[in-house]
Amino acid sequence: MQKYQKIILLALLLTLQTVIAQREGSIPLLALIENNGATRGGIANLQLNIQEGNGGVFLDTFPLTKFTTQISMRFAQQIACQELNLDCSNLNFFYTIKSAKGIIGGPSAGAAATILSASLLKNIPLNESVVITGTINSGGMIGSVGGLKEKIEAAAQKNYSKVLIPKGTKDQEENNSTIDMIKYGQEQGITVIEVGTLSESLKQFNNNFEQEEMPEFYIDEQYKKIMNQVAEDLCNRVKVFPDNFKNLTMKALDEKSYYSAASLCFRSHIEEKQKEYSELNIEKEHMPFLKMILKKKIDKLDQELSEQNTDSITDLQTIMSVRERIDETKELFNEMKEEKLEEALKIFAFAEERLYSAKLWTKFFELKDSKKVLDKTNLRKSCENKIAESEERLQYLREYVPFPLTKTENDLNKAYAQLEKDPISCLYLASKTKAGINAILSVLGIKKERIPEILEIKLDLVKKSLVRAQQKSVFPLISYSYYEYANSLTEFDEQSAILYAEYALEFVSLDMYFSLNRLAEKKAFTFLKFQFNSFISGLIIGLLIFGLFLIIHKKNKNFF
Repeated sequence: MQKYQKIILLALLLTLQTVIAQREGSIPLLALIENNGATRGGIANLQLNIQEGNGGVFLDTFPLTKFTTQISMRFAQQIACQELNLDCSNLNFFYTIKSAKGIIGGPSAGAAATILSASLLKNIPLNESVVITGTINSGGMIGSVGGLKEKIEAAAQKNYSKVLIPKGTKDQEENNSTIDMIKYGQEQGITVIEVGTLSESLKQFNNNFEQEEMPEFYIDEQYKKIMNQVAEDLCNRVKVFPDNFKNLTMKALDEKSYYSAASLCFRSHIEEKQKEYSELNIEKEHMPFLKMILKKKIDKLDQELSEQNTDSITDLQTIMSVRERIDETKELFNEMKEEKLEEALKIFAFAEERLYSAKLWTKFFELKDSKKVLDKTNLRKSCENKIAESEERLQYLREYVPFPLTKTENDLNKAYAQLEKDPISCLYLASKTKAGINAILSVLGIKKERIPEILEIKLDLVKKSLVRAQQKSVFPLISYSYYEYANSLTEFDEQSAILYAEYALEFVSLDMYFSLNRLAEKKAFTFLKFQFNSFISGLIIGLLIFGLFLIIHKKNKNFF
């Protein structure tokens, strides 16, 4: 009989450890429910169970919901882990949504799912009287959703104290009039607050939550020196600046925004060179000769780049930057048609300058860091991951935009085409495609006059990400260049500024695909710590049960 008692006791201990070695919680979801053609607000429930695993994300819903809801859960997991600077590849996330019949599925659970994920990963208690609605976008930004009025009504009816809505969405149009959702919430007896980011939202759910303090971002001196040389080289080629470009360039140089200055001078010289070529007596018969010279220059730089070793993350970033410019030159070369001489000369001038800038960017091979890049197999795998992320976001976007996404689809196809023969180009193209999609998602449903606020938030998120990257001893060459350029565009081209800010966000975490040794150590530490805590807790409870068992056995020793 004692043998069976020991088996039962051992099973109890193992069961206790299994129960403890996981984290679970829930959060309410604001939703829209359709019933007999009418739409009203409702409350669903999202549960999350995090267990040891291999980075899987699973969703169970009742009733079944839209595909975009499934994708938003994956976004929630990715962004929560990334923004908390955690490696979650050794954990599985099991999301469960339970709701009333007629719920309208969609991405509006994304923000709540991210908050729930972050709270369990970091043991952050959540105020159960607070609810949120919004998508989750790159950098942890909260994106716009529909049905705010109905959702606020539902929250008020269920006696929640506070509703968080996406930044830039408080003014909603209804029957040719504008309704202020904050004032409408007051009328319903509930506080409505706009939030822009995951960190801001967590603060509303838990007043004790403190955002991580970021050290000052500093520009790598070697990068500054090389970019200054690049800017000076390009600017010295300009004889006469067009319009206001000279003032903008001087301002950029004074502020030591060398990438911005280089971009302005590059654009200025293209216009200048195109004008020069139009004034020369170039005939159609000259074009084949000009193209032959350009082709030789392209092939020479192409060959030099193919022989370049990829020893570090900085080398990888430099190859990406040079490769992009060479590929653009090739595309321009193929667009030149002798029968359309005037247009061909403009393209030729642009192609020449693009190739010249590609050569200048090779200077960044002088930058070095200690992060080693993996072999071609791992580069290929990293691109596969990036393509998968881009595909998910593209499917997500298709649900919400009325126009075709032909260019985005073509860009993604270009990445696919490079997967086998040039995984570095593949990774670069897939990253830019994903960033372009994120740029559209970040401003969906936002009124034009609120765009500057969204841009300011996005640039702040980029800056924080740059600091994190710098703490890993890798200067984010591409990301910082895009960040600087986005800043320079804020006053006169907000749309492009948002796009370049997204580029910066996407490329800032490039090293995550290659620092596998560091990640493996972190995973092992996290898992062992998690298991150790679980073991200690299980052991204590097990000993208590065992002690209780001995007392009972002693009292009833004749029974056995």
